[in-house]
Amino acid sequence: DHAWLQRMVLMELADWLLVSLPQNAQILDAGCGTGLFARYASQRRPDLKIIQLDAAIGMCRKATHPNYPSIQADIKNIPLPHGAMDAVFCSLVIQWAGDGLPSFLSELMRVLKPGGQLFI
Repeated sequence: DHAWLQRMVLMELADWLLVSLPQNAQILDAGCGTGLFARYASQRRPDLKIIQLDAAIGMCRKATHPNYPSIQADIKNIPLPHGAMDAVFCSLVIQWAGDGLPSFLSELMRVLKPGGQLFI
């Protein structure tokens, strides 16, 4: 109820992503929290394939959705193959990288396909 700023930022960033991706694009929601992005995106672009990831198991449980799997993992060590994603969506998560910002960004770029899009 108190996360209105986070919701506003997420929806604005999501709107940019949703208009720019091709049909059936694969998206990683890195730092999915409660799964708001997947719920928001599914109403506008049901064709998208979304994988949700969060370090907190409680957030992954809350984000659970029949069509969008959630993975509990460290964002600096994403258990996905190189070049698997058309886009990575990362709303208000970068502050959690701390001193690990270079490895955080490197890992996000690693899972992107060549020419993929990073939305931070």
